Amino acid sequence: MGIESYLVAEMLQRLEAQGAMLRPHAAAIATSLTKDEYPKARDASAELLRALDGLVNTTKILGDHVVATDRMGEIGESLGELILRARGLVVLDQFNVLRDALQSPAIWDGDTQDIALDGNGTDGSGGTA
Repeated sequence: MGIESYLVAEMLQRLEAQGAMLRPHAAAIATSLTKDEYPKARDASAELLRALDGLVNTTKILGDHVVATDRMGEIGESLGELILRARGLVVLDQFNVLRDALQSPAIWDGDTQDIALDGNGTDGSGGTA
């Protein structure tokens, strides 16, 4: 996997972790306000703000990287679109790694014969490859 794929995969994981932190902080704020525990609500609010800041920053960095790399134009307002395009970059890179590995002469030893497939997915002798 290329360094860009590692970067994108890491940012996707970070985005997921940051998104998971939003709901507990929001629930803590609501619970504290319901119980008239305003200092606790304020602390939970500060934690929510930190989590949102992290999410916004990661989204911005990931979005800038995806737009510069996949050449599909600007990303709309959808976080889902950003995630799908970022995952697409990782999958495409993995296919390229697989293609390069399969084309490498290092994977073929002396006992292996190349079998040319016909259009039907068989080796021409009636058997499948």
